[in-house]
Amino acid sequence: MFKVKRIMGYADSSQLQFTTKKFYDNGELKRVGDIYTPWPSWMIAARDAKDKKLEVMAEKLNQGVQYFREHQEESVEHIVGTMEYSQEDANAWLKTVKFSDNVRGVDSGVVEHTISILKKGGVLDDNNGGVEGMVAINRAQKGQ
Repeated sequence: MFKVKRIMGYADSSQLQFTTKKFYDNGELKRVGDIYTPWPSWMIAARDAKDKKLEVMAEKLNQGVQYFREHQEESVEHIVGTMEYSQEDANAWLKTVKFSDNVRGVDSGVVEHTISILKKGGVLDDNNGGVEGMVAINRAQKGQ
């Protein structure tokens, strides 16, 4: 028998760089290269943009982000305890992360750019539609 080590390239975003760091440190993963994705690390998808639960969820997420920002010491302890980062890595990660001030809605420009990249890569074609069919709440429509 032989042992196969996982080989993984990752997007050079702070999320993946740090979430996989322990596997690089212990030799389980080998860094192959960088792939820059044209979309943010986290997106929320929903079937019904008019569902009032989405507004409640967005407000709760916004409150959570605000709490996280205002309680950095507690946030670092949470990252160290639940995500198994070292305190040094947690602090380094926090220096690279930018959180949205408001999670409600989608910037159509991000979706347009993502569609363009996926078309170039052969993942999408013209039959897949465009932004208008993919974005229910545009960032420009916030508060309406």
